[in-house]
Amino acid sequence: MSASSNEHKQNASKLVGTDSRTCSICVGQEARYTCPRCNIPYCSLACYRHEKHGSCSEAFYKDWVIDELSHNTAGMEDREKILEILQREQEARDEDDVDSDDEEEDADDPGLEERLEGLDLDADAGDVWRRLTEKEKQEFSQMLEDGRLANLVEVWTPWWVKPSSETEEEVDKLEHDGKSQPQILSDIPDINILLKKSKPSSDLRFCLVNVLYSYAFITRLHNGNHLESPLESAQDLLSVSSVLGQGSNCTSTCEALHMCTHSIQQNPSKWKMSQEMIVDIIEDVVQLLGGPGVVSPLSYVMSALSDVTVLIKAGYKACQKELKVSGSRHAPLRPVKKGLFMAEKKVEFILSWAHRYGMAARDLIPELRLEFELQRTAITSVNETKKQFETAWGGKRPQPSKTLIQEIS
Repeated sequence: MSASSNEHKQNASKLVGTDSRTCSICVGQEARYTCPRCNIPYCSLACYRHEKHGSCSEAFYKDWVIDELSHNTAGMEDREKILEILQREQEARDEDDVDSDDEEEDADDPGLEERLEGLDLDADAGDVWRRLTEKEKQEFSQMLEDGRLANLVEVWTPWWVKPSSETEEEVDKLEHDGKSQPQILSDIPDINILLKKSKPSSDLRFCLVNVLYSYAFITRLHNGNHLESPLESAQDLLSVSSVLGQGSNCTSTCEALHMCTHSIQQNPSKWKMSQEMIVDIIEDVVQLLGGPGVVSPLSYVMSALSDVTVLIKAGYKACQKELKVSGSRHAPLRPVKKGLFMAEKKVEFILSWAHRYGMAARDLIPELRLEFELQRTAITSVNETKKQFETAWGGKRPQPSKTLIQEIS
């Protein structure tokens, strides 16, 4: 741990008062949030940016800049839909290619489809990449850099994001669309029957936020096709949601979100998602909690939890099938099966709670919006700092060295 980090934690410990529910900056308001870096409680954006907390917030921006400088463009080995994209690009080249000499030269080479025959794109992504020619690899890299790759994949629009200008006919069409709002489960047990001798904890609303964030993240990550590969998607869901994956409980809105974002940021090579996107998913949670309107305010929450339940059950069945076919060769899947079983029970309990008490979670919407603004402000500050660096460099940022990172820290 660096000397600056030790100093900042010592300063933070001086700020923390005896009452953990009181803002440690102004010492006058109730603390509704916790700084993810030094863990001091604070009440508002103004207190977060106060000079008493300046050393921590500045260090936070600095660390974020270093993190941005330290990561290169995402790798190729697990790019989704490589086969489809490359085939489409090859067809376009074939239509435009009028050079007969090149055609004669490549006549003896097996085609792309033949070289990739029999490969599972999801399971054998590394083999797919190795079987491409050097020219195809270069073209794919160029497509990634100039943005053509993104244009070839249709971006999924989440079912909870509906245009305000929709007509009744358009809404009716969406209801028959395969990617429309998931159906709410009909056999939801009563939470009061499940808890005969006690009342459910009010902290369940924070656990709901954790699950909703993870659900929005995973569905966007898989571009709405999360149910097409249920085992992989369910494992991703449990990796992001500590509530479902580890049986954790949340005691605040900030903690519920921080658990998710921390899990994502711990493995940037796997998730490959920008900081802006990670923060924007907070808005998805707000929309899910807000619902479609006053007529059925919990409709989106119940649909999301129902979809999570369906996904986990499908992942559990896929895991069972895989274990049955492969036996001991897939021993690592045994704890996955157990984890999915426990997650299914957890989400069913939250679904049962939301069915009766879910309106209580809607009170968290102002806190979620404030957290969104806080994190968006942090990103803006980081981007401004990056601009200053790039201006000083006179162009694109150079490849960072260990020496440079040590000097900045």
